[in-house]
Amino acid sequence: NYPGGGGPAYAVQTVENVLGINIQYYVLINFEVFYTVIDAIGPIEVCPESIIHDDEYPDGSYGYMTVHFDPGCQELDSERLLQYARTRHGDAESDIGRSKRQQEVILKVRQKVLSAGGVTALLPEAPGLWASMQENIKTNLSFEEIISLARTAEKVREDNIRQSQISFDEVYMSTSDDGDQILVPIGTDIRLLIEDLFRPAGTASRRGS
Repeated sequence: NYPGGGGPAYAVQTVENVLGINIQYYVLINFEVFYTVIDAIGPIEVCPESIIHDDEYPDGSYGYMTVHFDPGCQELDSERLLQYARTRHGDAESDIGRSKRQQEVILKVRQKVLSAGGVTALLPEAPGLWASMQENIKTNLSFEEIISLARTAEKVREDNIRQSQISFDEVYMSTSDDGDQILVPIGTDIRLLIEDLFRPAGTASRRGS
């Protein structure tokens, strides 16, 4: 209820300002939604390239626990998959590495849904899933729009999906007024990354990757 729309509105505004792209829709979910979706489609295979070991993972009770993943492909249930996507102290890349893993999880979930027959195969469960998630999700998309978007997305070939992450090349280390270590975005470099990511189909990357 904050003037201007609160969290989602300011998140949209921030992303638009930093990335220079128009954001029309948002989806805000909590961890319960993540559990519900992954439990519905089954374990997800991920392939960490190196050891991930985090002694400072939040335990849900204002404390910490240890999470560990060995390198190599492995199937994870919803709880372990969330740990894999959330941990930020377990590898040398911290937040940068976490963003890579989160993109990996999104694509692997997409693959799992498609291998199970796609969105159409999940439609019988969709109303029940939606009802169970109502208290744990906020979005300006209607249920019908979500289904339509999902059915459109599953038609996109995987080799036509581009992905990228803001890396240490597009930020620099600094210290906040409170003494915290922070990553400060380099606006010009991020704009070049975004321009390359959204370049017209059939044109070569200007970034050499």
